[in-house]
Amino acid sequence: MLLFAPIGEEFGWRGFMLERLQKKWSPLKAGIIIGLVWGLWHLPFFFIPGKVLNDYYNLSKMSLVLFPVYAVGLSVIYTWIYNGARSSIFILILLHAFNNWSFETFYPVTTISGFHITYILIIFFAIWLVLKKPGYWILLRGNNIKI
Repeated sequence: MLLFAPIGEEFGWRGFMLERLQKKWSPLKAGIIIGLVWGLWHLPFFFIPGKVLNDYYNLSKMSLVLFPVYAVGLSVIYTWIYNGARSSIFILILLHAFNNWSFETFYPVTTISGFHITYILIIFFAIWLVLKKPGYWILLRGNNIKI
């Protein structure tokens, strides 16, 4: 499951959806749209007993709010990596699998505030990427579309 879920998700999110969205919108907007859908996609896991997200949700209702925002931040970062790696799905499958593995591996020994800090760091890193490299988001993939 550790590798199979990211394979399906990344072929869907980046291989299919991102490619089509970037034909119409900038990479930043496309990444945000995918992040919103991705966050909603994972919300049912907060309510399935035995899933890590369910355990996390039971510890903190704030995670239900933070997770979709985290998914948007992570999607912006993944879009940046995907485009910078010449549309490599393989690297994103590895990153996604590592993200899932680290979440499940370190969850039992991590406090709830540790997860909130991780979420917030990902969100700030995504914001930093956008602010630090604004031209990158416009010129990437030959789009002349403004952010």
